[in-house]
Formats: sequence, structure tokens, C-alpha cells
Amino acid sequence: MNVTMKEIALKAGVSPATVSRVINGNAPVDPEKCEKVLRIVADETARKHWVRHRKRYRIRHIALLLLPESRFDIRTVGTKILRIAELLPEQYEFQVYSARVNAHRIESQFLHGELDGLLLSGHQVKDPFLSFLLEKIPHVWLNSFQREGQQPVSLMGNEFAGKIAADYLFRHRCRRPAVLSFKSRNTGLADRVAGFKVNCILHDLPVREFFAELPEDAADSDDLLRHGGLLDAAIRRALEEVSPKEFPDGIFSSEEALTPWLYRFFVREKMKKYPVVISCNHTPGYLAGLYPRPASIDLHPETLVKLAIDELINRIEGGAPRPDNIATIVQPELIPGELD
Repeated sequence: MNVTMKEIALKAGVSPATVSRVINGNAPVDPEKCEKVLRIVADETARKHWVRHRKRYRIRHIALLLLPESRFDIRTVGTKILRIAELLPEQYEFQVYSARVNAHRIESQFLHGELDGLLLSGHQVKDPFLSFLLEKIPHVWLNSFQREGQQPVSLMGNEFAGKIAADYLFRHRCRRPAVLSFKSRNTGLADRVAGFKVNCILHDLPVREFFAELPEDAADSDDLLRHGGLLDAAIRRALEEVSPKEFPDGIFSSEEALTPWLYRFFVREKMKKYPVVISCNHTPGYLAGLYPRPASIDLHPETLVKLAIDELINRIEGGAPRPDNIATIVQPELIPGELD
């Protein structure tokens, strides 16, 4: 046993010889003294069992770190949080760090065994100390991202989503396709636009990109969601100079937060016939009430979360990390609209 007879004797208020007689049963002992010794021995046995149990089944702790850009896509982030809570194994506990969390607190929890791994939602780490911590803490990103001084990592599903959008407009006989985009730290958005353009060229179609010019810091704030006027004005500036004859007959909205404001532009301009619209990401809350409801491309955040959790647990348990970004194998899916 880890505890000595002397220590048991001290706790029970008896001599080590008495403890020996109780444990070995080789001589009679006063019943009251015997009970004290046996109770302490039982407590020590239970403690040793719990230590062994914790080593084998100990509760592990993971956290979702919401980087500033997460707030732009809060609906999708909410879906991911619920999915994480549903999928975590029984011996894992889950907490959420806001973008304002102090990186030294994360370090302290990791060093004290109160944090075993991180899931990251967002596209960029600006804090040098947090970037340093990520070299030590097992972690997996839930989206495309870029680390300081490194090549951006973009989910392959983004480029494929752009190609799906181009094929969809081609099938709907669109001959003046266009893509609506804006500047974003999400490197995946640029890949969606690139994939769309490539497939338009393969279909021998001219393609235009309408760029919604937003304030420099808008993508890092809640303003895009709380004050939709920013998107409204940016889309209006991008599209209002286009003559009716040259106006696109099909539009790929590369980010679903743009889609409702695109429809608002159609209504304001009193357009008799709307272009065919396909939106990237499939969050019903963004598309509710739009008529005709656009087709959308589901990037499957639920599947992404499952893959990310499996990979994070693998890294926490000491397994070799995947050489590629975990979500590259997620397959986007076309969700038909009311025109289909």
C-alpha cells in the first residue's frame, strides 16, 4: 500500500504494532481500535481505487475558442456549439471561451490539467502569445484559417461549392452569371469565388464579380448582423450602376448573410423578374421569407464538427495528427430552391 503502517497508526491514534495485528489478524485487538484502523485502511483503499480510476477514466476538458470573426456567422456557430455538446463522449466536459478571454488564463488551465484541447472558430489569431500556445495545446480549427507567417488553410469544400453554384446556374440556362462577394478574412470565401469563376469559364460563359465594399473593420464586428444597413448600402453600390440589359440573370451569393439584402435590392428596384439565385451555406434563418426561395449549398457544419471532435480526441490521446486540415473531406450538398 502507498500509506505506511506508521501513518495509519498516527491517524487512528494507536501503535504501529496494533495496526499490524489488525491487518494480519495474528492477535486480538480492542474492537474500538480495530474499527478505527479498518475504517482508515478502507478509506485509503478507496482513495487508491479512485486515483487509478481517474487515470483511466479521468474527465477531460475541451473548449471552443470563439475568435472575433466568429460573431459574423453566429447562426452557424450556434449550430456547431449544440453539435459539440451532443457529440462529446461521456468523459469529456465542454466550455466556451469568448474572443476576450485572456490567453494566460488558457495557459494556466492547460498547465493545471483543466484544459486538454481546443476547437477554434474564426479565421485568424492575432495575439502572438495565443499563437505560441497553440504550438503546445492540441487543437483543431472548425473552418478555413490563416496563421501568422504561414500559408492559409482553406477547406476544399469551399472551392467545390463555387463549382456547384456555377453548374446550377448553367442548368438554369443563365448566360450572364455573376458572383456577389466582399472582403473577408475567411480564406474559404475567396476559394468559393474562384471555383465559381473556373466552372463558368469551362461552360464558356462570361462571368462578373460584384464586390460589396464594406468598412475595413466590419467583418470583425457584430455590425453586419446588428446593422444590416452596411450590407444593404454595399450591395446597392455594387449593383445599382448595372443597366437592366446587362444585369445578371443568375447570381451566386458567396456568403448567405448577403442573400437577404440581395433580395431587398430586387424589391427596391421593383424588378419584374428576379435573377436565379444560389446562396452558399444553408442556414434556414437567413433564407426564411425569401420568395422565390433560393437554392443553397450546405457545407455541413454538423459533419465538420463530428470530424473535428474525433481528430481533437485523437490528438489529446497522443495520436498522430492528420497532415491535412480535418474538414477537407466534407462534401458540400446542393439544396434545391423553389425554382427547382
